[in-house]
Amino acid sequence: MTATETQTPISLRYVDLARTGADIDREVKAASCSRLKALVRGMSDGIASLSFSMDEQGRVGVSCTSSVSAFMPCQLCGEEREVTIQAEFEALLAEDEVTAAGWKGSEVGDTVEDVILVAGPDLDVVELVEDELIMHLPTRVCMDDTCESRPALEFGPAQDA
Repeated sequence: MTATETQTPISLRYVDLARTGADIDREVKAASCSRLKALVRGMSDGIASLSFSMDEQGRVGVSCTSSVSAFMPCQLCGEEREVTIQAEFEALLAEDEVTAAGWKGSEVGDTVEDVILVAGPDLDVVELVEDELIMHLPTRVCMDDTCESRPALEFGPAQDA
C-alpha cells in the first residue's frame, strides 16, 4: 500500500474558505458534469476559478468564472461547431432551503443577491458550476456570416397591396 492510498482526502468547507477569503482554481472533469455532457458533444475538461468571502451577516459568498469547450450543432445547418461555454456568477451559498428562501432576493448595497442551495458544507465545484454552464449555453453556435445556411436578412423591395 502506498502513502497516497492511505491518505484521507482533504475536506474543504465553504465556511472556512469564506473566513480566509480563499481563491481556488480547480479542474472541472467532463465526466462529472453528466447533465451538461448530455446537452453537448465532445466536452473537454474545464476550469473554475472561485473566490470565497463572508459578508457582515456571516453569509458565505462565492464569485466564480468557469469555462469548458464542447461541440454543438449549428441551428441553421446542423454542422457541429466547437464552442467555449463560459459562466461568471456571484452568489450566496445556503445549506438548506429555509435559509435559501430567506436570503433569495435580499439586497446587498444596490445589487440583489443570487442564492445557490448547496448539498452540504464541503466544497463541490461541479455542484457550483454545472448549472451556470448549462444556463450559459450559447443561443447561436455558428458565427460565420458567410455560411450558406444563414437565412437572408433582406427580402427585396416592398410591394404595394
